[in-house]
Amino acid sequence: MPWVSLFTLLRSVIETSSVAIYVLQSESRSERILRVLRGQFAEIKDRVNSQKNLGEPDVDAEADKDLIRRALAGYPDAGSWEEIAGKNGARSGPDPSITQKILLASASVPVRDNRPPSAVLGMWQLFSGITHARQYAMMTILDKEELEYDEETGVVNVHFTTGARSLVGSIVIAIDVVNAAVQLYGRRSTEFTKVPEDVVLEGILRKQQRQ
Repeated sequence: MPWVSLFTLLRSVIETSSVAIYVLQSESRSERILRVLRGQFAEIKDRVNSQKNLGEPDVDAEADKDLIRRALAGYPDAGSWEEIAGKNGARSGPDPSITQKILLASASVPVRDNRPPSAVLGMWQLFSGITHARQYAMMTILDKEELEYDEETGVVNVHFTTGARSLVGSIVIAIDVVNAAVQLYGRRSTEFTKVPEDVVLEGILRKQQRQ
């Protein structure tokens, strides 16, 4: 099934674009910064856990966390360290799961052909199912062509193919998510150029680098 590889790629497209939308969709700049820092903290925690399981301690974790603290010092309106890392050193912090981010991002993706807003999440779930070789996903998104039936064993050999309808529908949803992310980025990138908070943050980072 050579087309299965395409669906795994479309899954990644929806994930990364949805994360971008989630970070950018808030009208509050402080909230957007907080979401970025939460995501960075979650990345550090995931990296530490994976390397721990590999028996390789992460020697850069504390230095990377310190970078987040310095960034937060430059943007005090973004929140507190507890809002990034979670109370009492929570294991993963308050960063939403990828499922939650996709669901939140769906609100910014245009609805076409009467499809429900949740179609983005549903399609990502199907792509994830195919990636993990789940039967329900393959039966839902792939076309089926029965080849033969063995009367002695009662076995039906089935060949899965990808029809134009499934392929186009999947690509359209992925493209819509990408376009929503690009348009949102374009709007946000023109709202601010050199605001006072950026100057403060740059000063803090330069000072730390000299020490």
